[in-house]
Amino acid sequence: MTARPVSRPILVAEDSDEDFYALSRAFGRLAPEARIDRACDGDEALARLAGDHGYGLLVLDLNLPGTDGREVLATLKRTQPDGWALPVIVLSSSAAPQDVTGAYRDGANAYVRKALRPDDYERSIAALKSFWLDAVVLPTDCDD
Repeated sequence: MTARPVSRPILVAEDSDEDFYALSRAFGRLAPEARIDRACDGDEALARLAGDHGYGLLVLDLNLPGTDGREVLATLKRTQPDGWALPVIVLSSSAAPQDVTGAYRDGANAYVRKALRPDDYERSIAALKSFWLDAVVLPTDCDD
């Protein structure tokens, strides 16, 4: 399968500078054309999503200051129309069963644990990019 260019911006809701840098560096190598926007807390993520930015993917940390990722998911589930198709990928250091189950219950499309080693982290991001940005066709892809 040939990778298609990343045509829609990616919103990353991540408060850790180190984790955001690792993620954006990995995306920079894998999809240099991708525009990565950052929200440092849940309130900023919700505000950006309420605007007209045409995001193609939300990468969401659960442990955000203020409105945390769990609340972001619950708010999106409660306020977005049924046909809303933005994939939400939780990228978290938590492996707690209640976090994983709760994220899926509240509408996450995938739950990925943050890798501790840089090579593992890049492999995780490569898998996300390959599936969610190269393989999956969303209703918004038909609007172009």
